[in-house]
Parts: sequence; C-alpha cells; structure tokens
Amino acid sequence: MAQDSGAATRTRWDGGGQAVQPRARTYSAAEAAAAVGSTVRTLRYYRQLGLVPSPSRQGRVAWYSDDHVARLRVICTLRRRGHALRGIADAIAVLAQDAKLASLLTPASGKP
Repeated sequence: MAQDSGAATRTRWDGGGQAVQPRARTYSAAEAAAAVGSTVRTLRYYRQLGLVPSPSRQGRVAWYSDDHVARLRVICTLRRRGHALRGIADAIAVLAQDAKLASLLTPASGKP
C-alpha cells in the first residue's frame, strides 16, 4: 500500500506558525509500475538503463516518489508513441542538463 501523509489540500501548521510541508507520497515498485500501466520488471529494466534514478530504500523495500512516477509516465508515453529507449535516454539527459543550467542562471532569490 502506498504511503501517504494525508489530505494534500489542507495546510498544517507547526507550533510556531510555520506551514508544515506534507510528506510526498511513496510507492512500492508494484504500485509505481501499476500507476503508469507497466510492470515491475520493466521498471527495474528502466532503472538498470539509468532512465529512472534509484529509489530510496527502507531495508529491502524500495520506495518510489511522485517524481519517479512522473518520469515513468513520460517514458511509457514516449515508448507507446514509438520512441526508442536510446532516444528517450538522450532527451532525459538534455532535460537534466537544462535544469542544471537553469539553476545556475537563477539567483538564490529566485528572480532572474
């Protein structure tokens, strides 16, 4: 069963008046694969190829985040559209490089 921190629409506050960020949802390998209409075997294959980053682990159990599931959705959509895994890997690498460049160009204040 996926771990969820509760209702995502309600803001929780700590004792000092600061908003508490809800914990992100986590998925087991089977839940992540099911969420994107794939199989655990395919998910592990994508991870082995470097298309999906390694999940966090608690003992022997791997937990995938919403970010993992979002990336899996993109990969599965592109595969259904006929894209080769090599092309998908290249596109992911370019996007990751663009994100690094954007973070370098954005001042700490968040204003360009």
